[in-house]
Amino acid sequence: MNNETILEKLDKLVGLVEETSPTESDSRELFDGHLVEVEQMKLLFDHAVTGYPASEQIVEMMKRSNEIWKVRKRYKDNGGQFSIEHQEMIDSVEDFVTNGQKINAIKLYRTRMKELYDEKLGLREAKNYVDSVQDDLIKKGVIK
Repeated sequence: MNNETILEKLDKLVGLVEETSPTESDSRELFDGHLVEVEQMKLLFDHAVTGYPASEQIVEMMKRSNEIWKVRKRYKDNGGQFSIEHQEMIDSVEDFVTNGQKINAIKLYRTRMKELYDEKLGLREAKNYVDSVQDDLIKKGVIK
């Protein structure tokens, strides 16, 4: 993949982040965290072109860009029904389940529900949710 293509994709990601960012009055922060992160990636890539960061850093940047894209795209497709933080939680639970780390998915779900919604879930509730996520992933053919 050439440099121009990578920069175009990062610019496309910036556009999606800007489109799905809450207005200033709705937000606790002046700048959206994902927007700041993507702008940092663009700077990192600019330095990579001149030879500073290793190719591993560029690969990590691309992976993180994909994660942000996935969250923001889901947020947009759902019409902003859930917060960005909620979308990130769902994606993280799905990633744990996909990688066979169901216990970590349950732990993360319980922790994030407490942090985001001040809702303390029992193990059974969290396990039931993670089981439903697993069932959905099986139906979609993501996992067997």
